[in-house]
Amino acid sequence: MHSKYFNMQTNRFLHGFTFMVIFVFISLSLDAQQTEEPKLSREEMQLQRAQQSVQRAEASLARAQAYLDEADSLKNAGTRMITEAKEDLKVAKDEKATLEKNYSNSLKALEKQANNKDKATADKAKKEMRDLTASHREELRLADEKIKTANTKYDNGQKNITKAKEKEKVGNEKLKPAQKAVAEAEKKLEAITGASDKETDDAKLEEDLNKKDKKKK
Repeated sequence: MHSKYFNMQTNRFLHGFTFMVIFVFISLSLDAQQTEEPKLSREEMQLQRAQQSVQRAEASLARAQAYLDEADSLKNAGTRMITEAKEDLKVAKDEKATLEKNYSNSLKALEKQANNKDKATADKAKKEMRDLTASHREELRLADEKIKTANTKYDNGQKNITKAKEKEKVGNEKLKPAQKAVAEAEKKLEAITGASDKETDDAKLEEDLNKKDKKKK
Protein backbone atom coordinates (compact mmCIF):
# COMPACT_ATOMS: atom_id res chain seq x y z
CA MET A 1 0.00 0.00 0.00
CA HIS A 2 2.72 2.41 1.00
CA SER A 3 4.77 1.40 -2.06
CA LYS A 4 1.86 2.07 -4.38
CA TYR A 5 1.28 5.50 -2.81
CA PHE A 6 4.98 6.29 -3.08
CA ASN A 7 5.02 5.32 -6.77
CA MET A 8 2.01 7.53 -7.46
CA GLN A 9 3.66 10.49 -5.79
CA THR A 10 6.89 9.85 -7.70
CA ASN A 11 5.05 9.70 -11.03
CA ARG A 12 3.26 12.97 -10.28
CA PHE A 13 6.55 14.62 -9.43
CA LEU A 14 8.23 13.36 -12.61
CA HIS A 15 5.31 14.49 -14.76
CA GLY A 16 5.30 17.90 -13.15
CA PHE A 17 9.07 18.26 -13.49
CA THR A 18 8.97 17.21 -17.16
CA PHE A 19 6.21 19.71 -17.87
CA MET A 20 8.21 22.47 -16.16
CA VAL A 21 11.36 21.67 -18.19
CA ILE A 22 9.38 21.73 -21.43
CA PHE A 23 7.74 25.03 -20.46
CA VAL A 24 11.12 26.64 -19.65
CA PHE A 25 12.63 25.36 -22.90
CA ILE A 26 9.74 26.75 -24.97
CA SER A 27 9.92 30.10 -23.15
CA LEU A 28 13.66 30.41 -23.78
CA SER A 29 13.17 29.51 -27.44
CA LEU A 30 10.50 32.17 -27.85
CA ASP A 31 12.67 34.77 -26.10
CA ALA A 32 15.61 33.90 -28.35
CA GLN A 33 13.44 34.28 -31.42
CA GLN A 34 12.11 37.62 -30.20
CA THR A 35 15.56 39.00 -29.34
CA GLU A 36 17.23 37.72 -32.48
CA GLU A 37 18.00 40.65 -34.72
CA PRO A 38 16.57 40.46 -38.20
CA LYS A 39 19.12 39.85 -40.93
CA LEU A 40 20.06 42.93 -42.90
CA SER A 41 19.98 43.09 -46.66
CA ARG A 42 23.13 43.80 -48.64
CA GLU A 43 22.08 47.41 -49.16
CA GLU A 44 21.30 47.85 -45.46
CA MET A 45 24.69 46.41 -44.50
CA GLN A 46 26.43 48.81 -46.91
CA LEU A 47 24.50 51.70 -45.40
CA GLN A 48 25.37 50.57 -41.86
CA ARG A 49 29.08 50.29 -42.68
CA ALA A 50 29.04 53.73 -44.31
CA GLN A 51 27.36 55.25 -41.26
CA GLN A 52 29.90 53.60 -38.95
CA SER A 53 32.74 54.95 -41.09
CA VAL A 54 31.34 58.46 -40.72
CA GLN A 55 31.05 58.00 -36.95
CA ARG A 56 34.66 56.79 -36.66
CA ALA A 57 35.92 59.64 -38.81
CA GLU A 58 33.95 62.19 -36.79
CA ALA A 59 35.38 60.72 -33.57
CA SER A 60 38.92 61.15 -34.93
CA LEU A 61 38.11 64.72 -35.91
CA ALA A 62 36.73 65.39 -32.42
CA ARG A 63 39.95 64.06 -30.85
CA ALA A 64 42.04 66.31 -33.09
CA GLN A 65 39.87 69.29 -32.22
CA ALA A 66 40.21 68.42 -28.52
CA TYR A 67 44.00 68.80 -28.84
CA LEU A 68 43.53 72.25 -30.36
CA ASP A 69 40.98 73.29 -27.74
CA GLU A 70 43.30 72.19 -24.96
CA ALA A 71 46.16 74.06 -26.63
CA ASP A 72 44.09 77.25 -26.67
CA SER A 73 43.18 76.78 -23.03
CA LEU A 74 46.81 76.24 -22.00
CA LYS A 75 47.96 79.18 -24.09
CA ASN A 76 45.40 81.53 -22.56
CA ALA A 77 46.20 80.33 -19.05
CA GLY A 78 49.94 80.66 -19.65
CA THR A 79 49.60 84.17 -21.07
CA ARG A 80 47.44 85.25 -18.13
CA MET A 81 49.90 83.78 -15.61
CA ILE A 82 52.86 85.54 -17.23
CA THR A 83 51.04 88.89 -17.23
CA GLU A 84 50.05 88.50 -13.57
CA ALA A 85 53.56 87.34 -12.63
CA LYS A 86 55.15 90.41 -14.22
CA GLU A 87 52.81 92.68 -12.29
CA ASP A 88 53.38 90.80 -9.02
CA LEU A 89 57.12 90.85 -9.56
CA LYS A 90 57.15 94.60 -10.13
CA VAL A 91 55.10 95.23 -6.97
CA ALA A 92 57.31 92.93 -4.89
CA LYS A 93 60.56 94.48 -6.16
CA ASP A 94 59.25 98.01 -5.58
CA GLU A 95 58.20 97.00 -2.07
CA LYS A 96 61.64 95.56 -1.38
CA ALA A 97 63.36 98.69 -2.69
CA THR A 98 61.17 100.85 -0.42
CA LEU A 99 62.02 98.64 2.58
CA GLU A 100 65.74 98.96 1.85
CA LYS A 101 65.50 102.75 1.52
CA ASN A 102 63.46 103.20 4.73
CA TYR A 103 65.78 100.87 6.64
CA SER A 104 68.87 102.75 5.46
CA ASN A 105 67.41 106.15 6.46
CA SER A 106 66.26 104.89 9.85
CA LEU A 107 69.57 103.18 10.52
CA LYS A 108 71.57 106.32 9.77
CA ALA A 109 69.51 108.33 12.23
CA LEU A 110 69.95 105.71 14.94
CA GLU A 111 73.70 105.42 14.29
CA LYS A 112 74.08 109.10 15.08
CA GLN A 113 72.17 108.65 18.34
CA ALA A 114 74.24 105.57 19.17
CA ASN A 115 77.38 107.75 19.10
CA ASN A 116 75.81 110.21 21.52
CA LYS A 117 77.94 111.01 24.56
CA ASP A 118 74.92 110.41 26.74
CA LYS A 119 75.09 106.72 27.64
CA ALA A 120 71.36 106.27 28.13
CA THR A 121 70.60 107.84 24.76
CA ALA A 122 73.30 105.77 23.06
CA ASP A 123 72.13 102.51 24.63
CA LYS A 124 68.52 103.19 23.66
CA ALA A 125 69.58 103.89 20.07
CA LYS A 126 71.62 100.69 19.91
CA LYS A 127 68.64 98.64 21.13
CA GLU A 128 66.39 100.30 18.54
CA MET A 129 69.01 99.49 15.88
CA ARG A 130 68.90 95.81 16.83
CA ASP A 131 65.10 95.78 16.78
CA LEU A 132 65.04 97.63 13.47
CA THR A 133 67.46 95.18 11.89
CA ALA A 134 65.48 92.16 13.10
CA SER A 135 62.24 93.67 11.80
CA HIS A 136 63.91 94.56 8.50
CA ARG A 137 65.15 91.02 8.01
CA GLU A 138 61.60 89.65 8.46
CA GLU A 139 60.18 92.21 6.04
CA LEU A 140 62.86 91.33 3.50
CA ARG A 141 62.07 87.62 3.90
CA LEU A 142 58.42 88.26 3.11
CA ALA A 143 59.31 90.46 0.15
CA ASP A 144 61.66 87.78 -1.21
CA GLU A 145 58.86 85.19 -0.83
CA LYS A 146 56.61 87.38 -2.98
CA ILE A 147 59.34 87.66 -5.61
CA LYS A 148 59.88 83.90 -5.55
CA THR A 149 56.14 83.25 -5.93
CA ALA A 150 55.94 85.67 -8.85
CA ASN A 151 58.91 84.00 -10.56
CA THR A 152 57.33 80.56 -10.05
CA LYS A 153 54.07 81.76 -11.59
CA TYR A 154 56.01 83.17 -14.53
CA ASP A 155 57.84 79.86 -15.07
CA ASN A 156 54.59 77.90 -14.89
CA GLY A 157 53.06 80.26 -17.42
CA GLN A 158 55.95 79.61 -19.78
CA LYS A 159 55.53 75.86 -19.28
CA ASN A 160 51.84 76.11 -20.17
CA ILE A 161 52.67 77.96 -23.37
CA THR A 162 55.26 75.30 -24.25
CA LYS A 163 52.67 72.57 -23.64
CA ALA A 164 50.17 74.54 -25.72
CA LYS A 165 52.57 74.60 -28.68
CA GLU A 166 53.09 70.83 -28.41
CA LYS A 167 49.33 70.18 -28.24
CA GLU A 168 48.71 72.53 -31.14
CA LYS A 169 51.31 70.76 -33.25
CA VAL A 170 49.79 67.34 -32.59
CA GLY A 171 46.28 68.68 -33.16
CA ASN A 172 47.17 70.25 -36.49
CA GLU A 173 48.89 67.04 -37.60
CA LYS A 174 45.73 65.07 -36.82
CA LEU A 175 43.22 67.67 -38.01
CA LYS A 176 43.72 67.62 -41.79
CA PRO A 177 43.71 63.80 -42.16
CA ALA A 178 40.64 63.66 -39.92
CA GLN A 179 38.84 66.32 -41.96
CA LYS A 180 39.70 64.43 -45.14
CA ALA A 181 38.46 61.16 -43.66
CA VAL A 182 35.16 62.76 -42.64
CA ALA A 183 34.68 64.26 -46.10
CA GLU A 184 35.38 60.94 -47.82
CA ALA A 185 33.14 58.97 -45.42
CA GLU A 186 30.29 61.44 -45.86
CA LYS A 187 30.70 61.31 -49.62
CA LYS A 188 30.41 57.51 -49.61
CA LEU A 189 27.39 57.68 -47.33
CA GLU A 190 25.77 60.30 -49.54
CA ALA A 191 26.38 58.14 -52.59
CA ILE A 192 24.62 55.21 -50.91
CA THR A 193 21.70 57.21 -49.53
CA GLY A 194 21.39 59.13 -52.79
CA ALA A 195 21.20 55.92 -54.80
CA SER A 196 18.64 54.53 -52.36
CA ASP A 197 16.52 57.66 -52.64
CA LYS A 198 16.72 57.49 -56.43
CA GLU A 199 15.58 53.87 -56.43
CA THR A 200 12.65 54.81 -54.18
CA ASP A 201 11.70 57.70 -56.46
CA ASP A 202 11.94 55.49 -59.57
CA ALA A 203 9.77 52.84 -57.96
CA LYS A 204 7.19 55.42 -56.98
CA LEU A 205 7.19 56.90 -60.48
CA GLU A 206 6.71 53.46 -62.02
CA GLU A 207 3.85 52.76 -59.61
CA ASP A 208 2.14 56.02 -60.56
CA LEU A 209 2.49 55.24 -64.27
CA ASN A 210 1.01 51.78 -63.74
CA LYS A 211 -1.97 53.31 -61.95
CA LYS A 212 -2.54 55.72 -64.83
CA ASP A 213 -2.38 52.88 -67.39
CA LYS A 214 -4.96 50.90 -65.43
CA LYS A 215 -7.31 53.86 -65.35
CA LYS A 216 -7.03 54.29 -69.14
CA LYS A 217 -7.91 50.64 -69.67
